[in-house]
This record gives sequence, C-alpha cells and structure tokens, in this order.
Amino acid sequence: MKQLSGFKKKYSLVSFIPMIVLFILPSLCSQAFSQELSPKFISKTQQNNLLKQHLEQKNLSKKGGGLNKPTAIRERVFTGHNAGDQLGSCVAKAGDVNGDGYDDLIVGAPFSSSTGKAYIYFGGKSMDYVADVIFTGEAANDLFGNTVTGAGDGYSDVLVSAIGHDTGGRVYVFFGRAGFAGSHPAQTADVILTSEAAMNSFGWAMVNIGDINSDSYDDVFVGAF
Repeated sequence: MKQLSGFKKKYSLVSFIPMIVLFILPSLCSQAFSQELSPKFISKTQQNNLLKQHLEQKNLSKKGGGLNKPTAIRERVFTGHNAGDQLGSCVAKAGDVNGDGYDDLIVGAPFSSSTGKAYIYFGGKSMDYVADVIFTGEAANDLFGNTVTGAGDGYSDVLVSAIGHDTGGRVYVFFGRAGFAGSHPAQTADVILTSEAAMNSFGWAMVNIGDINSDSYDDVFVGAF
C-alpha cells in the first residue's frame, strides 16, 4: 500500500469498472409474478393457494411480521437549494465527522452553483434539514460532489470527487475534527488526489473498504475510466 508522503492518512487507489447492481425486493417480485400469471396457465387449486398465501402475508404485515413488514419510515427530507442542483446524486454515510458520538450524512449536488457542492448533515437526536458543513468545487463544470464517501478512523474523514476537473478528475479529502462546521472551498482540502491523465473521470466511483492493510486507517477504492 503506497503511502501519501506528507500526510497523516493512507488511502488505496485502485481503478475498477463501475457496476450496477439491481436489488429486487421479494415481496414486490412475488406480487408482480402473481399478476403476470394468467388463469389459463394455472389450476383453480393453484389460484386459491396463491390467494391464500397473499392474504396470510397481508395479515402478518398488519400484525408486525411477514415479508410485507415496512422496513423504513421517512424521518427527514433534504432539498436542494435550486432547481437542477441534483442534490442526492450520491449519498453516503460519513461516519462521525465531528466526534459527537453520532454518525453523519454526506450528500453530493454536482450541478449546484456550476462547480458542484457537497453537504454534511450532522446526525443526532435533533437532526435537522440544514447542512452543517458545505464544500464547494474549484471551477465551473467540475461536477464536484459527483461521488462522496466517508473513511473512519476516530474522527471520520470525508472524500468528495470532481470528475469534471480539467486534470482528468480529482478527489478531495477533508479530515474530520471537533468543531467541524461552515463552508470549505475544495482547494482547502487536507489531501487532494489528482488523475494520472486527462479525461479519466477520476473519482467516478469511490468506496470505503475498511482497513485492509491493518495500519489502523480506513482505505478506499477510487475508480476512473
């Protein structure tokens, strides 16, 4: 694992091919399957069994069990400042950035204010809709905030990519700390990682992979293509 000299952190940079993974909910899949079945392909007994199974699952969901039990309830809604900001293009767990004992949320808005922005919302019992930390891209069309992620090691750090940067893409690393708040231009990042060549879209994808080399620091994969 190559160490970034002059900085206290270590990060893994490994290019990979972005993939799309489709998750199909069992309950939705079963409903769609039963709707697609035509009576001429199944017997009357099979139809009755399907109906009985559906009613049993429905009753279980009312009692708090079964496959149809709701798994999430909307608690907060975060809205972009302007139309076209595309807030939420990327959303990630930031970890505990400010050391208050609560995990925080980082959200990208790559088309905000021409440069792109990323926002951190501090977690807690009184979590609100107002961003506690705002990061802003360096230049127009940088698509800053296209991808965001956290990397925890005590105070969690956050990484924000700008795949449109004229160098071929950049990734900005901001170290977490007590009292972290306010607005921060991209160029004030604690570490700036730059693409090897132009038009690489460096930072198109990033993921925290944990401490794979046992040095007590989280490592990350950064994708480029």
